[in-house]
Amino acid sequence: SAKGEQQMWHSRTQIGGIAFLIWSCLAAASSAQTPVQKMYWIEGSQIKRAGINGENPETIIEQTLYTPTDIAVDTAAGKMYWISAYNELFSSNLDGSNTVAIIEGSHQITGFALDLSQGRIYWADSYSSISSSIHRAFLNGTGEETIAGTTESDFITDIALDTATGTLYWGARNSQGNGYHISKISPSETTATVLLANIQAPGKISLDANQNKLYFST
Repeated sequence: SAKGEQQMWHSRTQIGGIAFLIWSCLAAASSAQTPVQKMYWIEGSQIKRAGINGENPETIIEQTLYTPTDIAVDTAAGKMYWISAYNELFSSNLDGSNTVAIIEGSHQITGFALDLSQGRIYWADSYSSISSSIHRAFLNGTGEETIAGTTESDFITDIALDTATGTLYWGARNSQGNGYHISKISPSETTATVLLANIQAPGKISLDANQNKLYFST
């Protein structure tokens, strides 16, 4: 699934897809063009990959400045997307070549999601505890727009996207007394709905849309 091809977080297995997290950020890739299954992960300032059983590990990106913090793979296009601790969003070939910054100038990119069927990337831009907003653009970074679901006084920790319905989910902490919460908004709505309030700090979130389930770390 499009969601499965991109989502990742600490100690998580992606439901119904090909991406999952073991420690920092890990994504697995397999396609007709790439018959050998690979897993991709972040280790310190490096992006690495290996066979699905851990064989033949190799470093494909080594950064001294733009330390990776999250990663996703698009196997059909032979691309991976990753965000850095310096708040830029990059695309690279699956072998680490042709790295290009596609989103720059955000306050702090704290989570992102791919909608490969629509050729879109979504991300959260969080600014301390003052405000956060959710944006989207085409996969090459053009056509950037702020979408419905912009939140005030929230610091968004991660986002997830139901690509079938276009519904966005996010975890956040709120400086106005609502504590930590998980919210959602659909394309037809103008106001977000809080699904879970006053929970322990949500980290990364993931969806199993087929089973109508939401998963999150704390």
